[in-house]
Amino acid sequence: MEKKYIDIWGAFFSRPVEVDSYRWNGWAVPYFGEDDLPELIKYMNEQEFTGAPWALAVDGVKGSHTTEICCDWKKFESNDFKCSCTCDECAELWRWETRDGARVVSVGGGAWCWDDNSAEELAQEILDWLERDTPTKENFYALLNEETHRTGKEFTPIEFVLGCSRWNGWELFKPEEFLDAINSSVESAGWVNA
Repeated sequence: MEKKYIDIWGAFFSRPVEVDSYRWNGWAVPYFGEDDLPELIKYMNEQEFTGAPWALAVDGVKGSHTTEICCDWKKFESNDFKCSCTCDECAELWRWETRDGARVVSVGGGAWCWDDNSAEELAQEILDWLERDTPTKENFYALLNEETHRTGKEFTPIEFVLGCSRWNGWELFKPEEFLDAINSSVESAGWVNA
């Protein structure tokens, strides 16, 4: 198991979760811990691919996926083909499991097309975005050089992206916002490149 960022169709979950080394048809199999569940329920209820309200159940996490046909066709059709039923026939139940002594649930594991990315892979994607935006690239390296000067420590670009994410709360899975944050930081410091 390794902590990774996960997404379905580009809709990223807000923090890394444990992902099994086992792949289901090439897709990631994520495991959510009890601390992840409030955020998971919120995430599931905000997505286009989900239907009925998702909720914590005694024996797991329960909700529906839009690819499932609803027991009430008229309701399904009038709700933009999203099932909003909470009946046992329509809702999926993802049961609790115990892994390494912790209670976890693998919502969508072995059934949905979850992608996974390490923090380093997402940092590299941000660096790739920088290559297409010269002013922001210059701002990024101005920040990197300032931090190197301030701390006396040499950072690789990947290390610096990961550090900016940790230190400033910048989301690795939102490259456009990350680049905006770089430009805002340089601008607020009054540097020329902004």
